[in-house]
Amino acid sequence: CQDAVPEKYSLLTKTEAKEDYLLTEPELKDSKLLPHLEKPNPHKATWNNMMLYLRYQVEEYAFSAKKWGSPEALDEEFAKRQAETKRRKEAKFKSKLNELKKRTRVDAYKRSRNGGGGGGGGQFGDTIGNGKHEHEWGRAVENPETGTSLRTCVECGMEVEELEF
Repeated sequence: CQDAVPEKYSLLTKTEAKEDYLLTEPELKDSKLLPHLEKPNPHKATWNNMMLYLRYQVEEYAFSAKKWGSPEALDEEFAKRQAETKRRKEAKFKSKLNELKKRTRVDAYKRSRNGGGGGGGGQFGDTIGNGKHEHEWGRAVENPETGTSLRTCVECGMEVEELEF
């Protein structure tokens, strides 16, 4: 039969059945619902056995009223899932981008505020006033995650971590 009608009697792996026909793990494990063959995994002997299904049995179940109803309904569900995946990826990208924008704005604001407001702001390491600069350390602020204290110079904005023993 397999030689006479190969498209009907070809074998599908469990992964192909899940991805192409959107079947679930419990449906594929139910041998009364979908009988299968188990063969040793050809890629690596220590991996789980391959579960092989006859294509016509998988299609018969997937296109039945119990699951999708028709090939068109399966295609619609596949397209819907693809669109949902794309929407989620775009939303994640946008949220990461907004987070980056916020951090960038906060850093720019801190630089301009610490620079004295005299024109172009200042970069770390720029000289302030007339040459030499002695740091005036502000109050220590403790970071609860790392357990270290952070002191910031009032004039230049330099930050120093302090370990308390």
